[in-house]
Parts: sequence; structure tokens; C-alpha cells
Amino acid sequence: MTVAVGDVPPPPEARAVAARLAKTQPAPELESLFVELPDDPRAPGVETRACLLGELALLGARAGRPRVDA
Repeated sequence: MTVAVGDVPPPPEARAVAARLAKTQPAPELESLFVELPDDPRAPGVETRACLLGELALLGARAGRPRVDA
């Protein structure tokens, strides 16, 4: 059985860290996490960034902003 990179769920700690950051840090302070793209998509922190974007989208949708479809 072959598993593609997108099929593997992020580790629970990546989700937990992302949720905590999204809820406690103002969005402008999080911009520095996205200034440079990683060289390797398997680099540490890539999953956390992806989860963070998802958490921010969910928080925005709950606040009445239009939902973003990825």
C-alpha cells in the first residue's frame, strides 16, 4: 500500500501547537513564520505551519469572515 504525503494526518502535537498559536497570538505576529518557504516539504515545522493556516481559517470563519476553500 502506498501512502502519499497528503494522506498522512499531521502529528497531534502539530495541531495542538497550531491551535494554541492561532488562539493566543495576533495574526501580524505570526507573519514571520511564513516569510520564507522551507527547502524541503518534510522539514520540521511544515506541518505546524499548515495546521496554523487551517486554524486561522477556522477562527476567521467563526468570526463571520467568508470561508476560504483551499
